[in-house]
Amino acid sequence: MFKKKLGLWILVLALFVTIGGQTAFATSDTSTTAQSWDVDVSIVNSTEVIIFSMQPRTLIIHEGDTVNFTNRGVAAPHTVTFWGQTTPAAPDDSFAAPSVPNGSSWDGKSMINSGLMFPGQSYSITFTGSGVYPYLCLLHPAMVGDIIVVPKGQPIPSKADQQAQQAAKLKELDQQVASIKKERSVTSYAKNKDGSFTYSGYAGSGTPELMINAYSPNTYYINEGDSITWNTDAPDFQFVFFNLPKGFVPIKDNGDFDPLLETPTGGPDFDGKETISSGPIMPAMPAMAGMPAMPAMPFTLKFSKAGTYTFTDPVWGKSGKVIVAPKGAAKLVVNNVPIVTDVQVKQGQTLVPSTVVAKLTKQKLVVGKDIVKYTINKKTYVSIQEVVAKVGGTYNYDAAIKLVTVTAK
Repeated sequence: MFKKKLGLWILVLALFVTIGGQTAFATSDTSTTAQSWDVDVSIVNSTEVIIFSMQPRTLIIHEGDTVNFTNRGVAAPHTVTFWGQTTPAAPDDSFAAPSVPNGSSWDGKSMINSGLMFPGQSYSITFTGSGVYPYLCLLHPAMVGDIIVVPKGQPIPSKADQQAQQAAKLKELDQQVASIKKERSVTSYAKNKDGSFTYSGYAGSGTPELMINAYSPNTYYINEGDSITWNTDAPDFQFVFFNLPKGFVPIKDNGDFDPLLETPTGGPDFDGKETISSGPIMPAMPAMAGMPAMPAMPFTLKFSKAGTYTFTDPVWGKSGKVIVAPKGAAKLVVNNVPIVTDVQVKQGQTLVPSTVVAKLTKQKLVVGKDIVKYTINKKTYVSIQEVVAKVGGTYNYDAAIKLVTVTAK
């Protein structure tokens, strides 16, 4: 028993003095009066970002204190599960219900489980025995945390200091979001044996601690016969739907998924008419918490007919667009916006109808005076390179996928 308490004090002292090489806590709390503490089990950090981690990751409290665990996320349920001194077991349906009532006391020996906590729901535990207690979400095993319980009256970091440490962690996660978004801003593609291309993107991005609830990229501009593969490294399932049925409810009141979410439907070729469901898109998952390792589950769809198609994720509420140009046609993107128009690449010049000039620049240019007039099949065209040279900007032509990318003032 003495060794156990000594190990606990060494751990608390280390946390008290430094976290990540920086001074973490300035003041201590030696209160003998029971306090209430809060842990966020997932947080909606912005319209696009959901924190998929326990915040704070580590909480230091006194014996007799109560911790309120609240799901502050969106869509996804979570659990708060402490194995205590029991052997971890593979989750089954019994874990959907609380193992003991909300607000119960716990000495750290038995297993205690909140059951499914949907967004906005809470579960409270009063900790009566000192020790270090790891816990996790059974649905998202990478969501882990530790509650460190210290005897009454002994010093622990103050509530204000622990909250400041959590704020610093959230700021760090914001920086990770910015880095991921920058990395995913460029679309990648590979050429297939038949001459078509497969574009790769993300149905959701993230790390084990956060999810960026956005398609990356949000818009694809491809040709007939090309394909798109959606991947994810987000910590929860992602989905891609085309032609979502009217009135579709992805998650029922009892928590069950609609069958369209569970398995891929339609495809592998898409002509714009049928309902397409990706089924769950997920990253590779290592074995943990009694669950076996799982391979990555991307989703690939080939587009056989020109047109503009919207895809959605009915669970997370995001959407994107696929613009399919005729097979072999060149494509134009101006200031990150796809422009659906006739694009002619002739003798090093990229020509577009003169009506496109207004989309290239806000500056007024007179065709035939300020810029050269070209005639193709009795229609008037202008050179994009000449427009960019006049108004300022950049021009790039990717000959492999016949994509013209322009920034213009």
